[in-house]
Amino acid sequence: MTTLEGRVDVLDEVLTREKELAASRDRDLADMKVMLRSHTAMLQGLNERQSQQSATLQSHTAMLQSHTEILHSHTEQISQMRAEFQAGHQTLVGMLTTLINRE
Repeated sequence: MTTLEGRVDVLDEVLTREKELAASRDRDLADMKVMLRSHTAMLQGLNERQSQQSATLQSHTAMLQSHTEILHSHTEQISQMRAEFQAGHQTLVGMLTTLINRE
């Protein structure tokens, strides 16, 4: 009988240890689920922020392109005005030279 009682005691210890391990595993899984939810929420937040920043960047890129086009247009206008000014200046210098030479 003692061997049977000893074996039962050993089985009780094994079952107790298995219950403790199962409880520990359950706690670990619960902790991992909490951590996973936290990470998922953080990644979703990062995704939203990145989407907002991408939209802002696209808006700034479009604005930069528009400003670049305006700058090129103004540069061309200034070049034309400079050429017209220089031509008018040469005409005035020529007219003044003619007047001076007459006297």
